[in-house]
Order: sequence, then C-alpha cells, then structure tokens
Amino acid sequence: MNQLTKGETAMRIKKLLKNRKTIFISWIASYALFMIVPILIGIFIYNQSVKVITDEVNHVHYASLNQLKMIMDTKQREIENIGTKLLINDRIRNTMEIRESLTTSQGYSLVEIQKELINYKVSNDFIEDMYIYFKYNDFVLSNKSKYNSKDISYITQLDFNMTKEEWLDYINISRYNKYMILKTDNGDTKTS
Repeated sequence: MNQLTKGETAMRIKKLLKNRKTIFISWIASYALFMIVPILIGIFIYNQSVKVITDEVNHVHYASLNQLKMIMDTKQREIENIGTKLLINDRIRNTMEIRESLTTSQGYSLVEIQKELINYKVSNDFIEDMYIYFKYNDFVLSNKSKYNSKDISYITQLDFNMTKEEWLDYINISRYNKYMILKTDNGDTKTS
C-alpha cells in the first residue's frame, strides 16, 4: 500500500472538503429551487384568483347598482304619473278653485278625492303619504285625513321638518321634476 505523505493527505482532505462544499451548495441550490418555484407559482395563482374575484365582485356590484337605478327610475316615473293624473283630475281642479266655504256636495267631492288618494297609496306601496293643498280654503287633504289650517302647521313640522310658511313657500314654487331631501328630527331623510 502506498503511504501518503502528510502533504498529499492534507491535499486530499482539502479536495474532499471542497467537493463536499460543492455538493452541499448544489443540494442547497436545488432544494431552494424546488421551494422557490412552488412559492412563485402560488403567488401567481393567488394574484390571479384575487383579480378574478375582484372582477366578479365589481361586476355583481355594478349589476346591482344598475338594477337599483332601474327600480328607482321606475318608481320615479310612477310618482310623476300619479302627479300628472292628480293635476289633470277635474274633481280636484274644480275643488281647488272654490274660494268660499265648501258645501255639502263639495264636501262629498273631497271624500271621493280622498278615496282616489287611498287607491293610489294602496297600489303604490312605496308612497307613504299623499297631500293636496287647497290654498283658497287653507286645508290639506291626504290619503289619511283632512287637515285644517292649524293642523297643517303640525303635519308640516312632523312630516317635513318645516314650518307651515316654509312648506307653503316650497310648494308654491313650480318644481316640476325636482326633488328635495328633507331631514326629520332623528336624522332620517325623506324625499319629497
């Protein structure tokens, strides 16, 4: 057997250690590669999933908003149609023009007008109340009741959070197809 010198042995040990370092580094590199590739694939898939989900959620929200817009537009058109029907109603127009106290037959006309308001209210459940102001006799007829001058102050404050004078100013200005947000005492809003 060949006897190795101290120098040769040291060189062989260095070479063996160098080979071990190279093998260790190659193993670490391959393991790192095997670990990094799935992580990168996972990140890519996660980002794509988030994008798809975000797009779907945005699409659903957009569709919901469009549906809400269509419903609101339909309800607004229904309100405008009711307003037009009330505006051209001969019984209402004739009663509004009466400047003296109402007779019994004219009182009966008010009952018929109120029945019409109730019918509009029943067939349109999104309408809470309907009011018609008769300025010459200073009363309001609603689907619920007839309000005299003193009661008008109460209902305008209660339902509109306005004084009677503010309410009269508001309704006496032509506001065809105009709407206003009204605040109530507890912060809820009502649309007029």
